[in-house]
Amino acid sequence: MKYIFKQALYGLCMVWFLSSCQSNNRQPQDQRSDSTKTNASQPLFDKTTLKYAQNFKVDYYDHYKVVTVTKAFTDQTDSLQYVLVPHQQPIPKGFKPHQIVHVPVRSMVTLSTTHVALADVLGLTEFITGNANNAWISLPSMQKRIKEGKVVELGSSRNFNQELLVSLQPDIVLMSSTHTAGYQKKQAVMGKSTCLIVNSGWMEQHPLARAEWLKFLAVFYNKEKLATEKFDAIEAQYLRVKKLAAQAQKKPSVLCGLPFKGTWYTAKGGSYMAQFIRDAQAAYFWNNTPGSGSHPFDFETVFAKAHNGDFWLNVSAAKSLKEIQNKDARFTKFAAFNQKRIYNNNKRINAGGGNDYWVTGFVNPHLVLSDLVKIFHPELLPEHELVYYQQLK
Repeated sequence: MKYIFKQALYGLCMVWFLSSCQSNNRQPQDQRSDSTKTNASQPLFDKTTLKYAQNFKVDYYDHYKVVTVTKAFTDQTDSLQYVLVPHQQPIPKGFKPHQIVHVPVRSMVTLSTTHVALADVLGLTEFITGNANNAWISLPSMQKRIKEGKVVELGSSRNFNQELLVSLQPDIVLMSSTHTAGYQKKQAVMGKSTCLIVNSGWMEQHPLARAEWLKFLAVFYNKEKLATEKFDAIEAQYLRVKKLAAQAQKKPSVLCGLPFKGTWYTAKGGSYMAQFIRDAQAAYFWNNTPGSGSHPFDFETVFAKAHNGDFWLNVSAAKSLKEIQNKDARFTKFAAFNQKRIYNNNKRINAGGGNDYWVTGFVNPHLVLSDLVKIFHPELLPEHELVYYQQLK
């Protein structure tokens, strides 16, 4: 009976925590009863405008703003909504307590390396008090704080130290979008003063859309103007490289990845990686595969389609051609292998095993694109030194 009671109580707690920040896309009837949209003549906030990102939006009102993560989960279409209220300002009616976040946020915990990169660009790493996988971070701003003992190591993002996290009492905890059960499990361990903020940037389909999540973090610190300036600079550099690549006379063919446990997962045509390859003026073998994410194939299917491909990218953790050959001798039958045209995005690996491509590459799509243009069309960027990619030998 005690076991059944505990299980039932735990289940009720998870439901309560989930509903606290979750939105069913319907607004409470009295939600706007005490406020109207921000008066343009006397704005309290600098307003952000989105150009590429599809998975969140920001609405501004007289003394608060509402941030909606429109694609919060990998297995459901539910959204999540957060109400950002400046300190000393009245809390608007019609929202649940755990939707309220007082801004600017005073402390945060990051459960993904990409969140640390976003904070670094905006000059906000000083507010990070806890982080998952400190060893993976190479950013000087964070390394300094880690060495000074100001950033607590919480373990892995999937199996973090719950008691330690709660003891930090951060205003917000940033996590990447996941399935509903994973969100419920994490939210259930949060204290009443902490809201779990879901970042869905990794599910965006365009490299610039992913980088534009700078603006998402910025709204929690009233740094909208700074985020716009930073993103506009990134966008301008990306579009400049894209325009340069358009001068290429030919489009080399490209395949990506390696099999995992017998299955070869290839990025679909609507994925950010496929967009990178298109913008670098190359022909991705699965460019016309609808949707984002990846598609599973067996070795034979990939070989039949792409064995004559000009270039081969993103080959897991391999650092040499020998490593690839040792995985499966059949890989040596690919033209890209024999022509030594295999490039991997693991040039910047730190002592802790962290790959900076998955940290700063998220906010530097212009550098990733420059790498790809250098690989496919070296004559167009003769002075560029590869940042994230390296040729395997």
